[in-house]
Amino acid sequence: FYLKLKEREETNVEETGEPHEGDSISLQWGGNMIYETEAIVLRKHKITNSDVIITLFSKTTGKIRAIAKGASRNKSQLAPSSNMFVNANYIIRTGKNLHKISSGEIIESYYPIREDMDKFAYSAFFAELTENLIQEGEPNEKLYDLLLKVYNLGTFGEVDLKLLKLAFQVKSIQYSGIMPELSKCIFCDGELNDKMGISISHGGTFCEKCVSNKGRYYLINNRILSFIRYLFYTDLFEILKLDINEQLLKHTDTIMEDYILTYIGKRNLKSLEFIKSILN
Repeated sequence: FYLKLKEREETNVEETGEPHEGDSISLQWGGNMIYETEAIVLRKHKITNSDVIITLFSKTTGKIRAIAKGASRNKSQLAPSSNMFVNANYIIRTGKNLHKISSGEIIESYYPIREDMDKFAYSAFFAELTENLIQEGEPNEKLYDLLLKVYNLGTFGEVDLKLLKLAFQVKSIQYSGIMPELSKCIFCDGELNDKMGISISHGGTFCEKCVSNKGRYYLINNRILSFIRYLFYTDLFEILKLDINEQLLKHTDTIMEDYILTYIGKRNLKSLEFIKSILN
């Protein structure tokens, strides 16, 4: 099935006072800037009995770390919009070290994800991986929309979570601009045959002649290479319609997981350990 993401409009007030579609409101207050932004909660960390620090993925400004005062209290107005996976419009005041959440108006809570252990585990992986891919002050609208799509799928539909994980990894690689070379040998520019591999260390495929240059690698054949290429150039929803051999899915997922973890400089993620623990 297809899920159409909600279309939201934001406005920006400049010195002329005229609103402009697609931008967020920003105001100066003393030495701090107050602005509005749509964002997704990627991480929630309790620092006192009442306060939490949340990491947000803002549609317009990339990664934001902000304190939500009193959000650990059940009756706090900030509590609902400080939960994991929530998509909301936030009013934020900038600070020297940490921003401060003034208010949050929920667009979608994705509450069912937090009630299902499997969906929670995979959604936590999507959030943790995204947090490692994005930077402060650098928006990535394609990656932002991808994250909303997978949370919509986890909330409102039935989906193969293993296939969704693979698809999310591939699309995250693509939207982060770190796609491997898959059309030729990265060492000699030669053609690829059925005896080849993909080098994680060097970011692409290599031919049989260049096997000594490979670094950390996986041996693949034409079937696996064709499948990886298909994933990169096919819409997410079309990928999720596939009926894939379990062995092909597992092998391809291992390659893509290793590739993206290498790019972000990690050997593992806590959320991946959690997924493996519930699968065993």
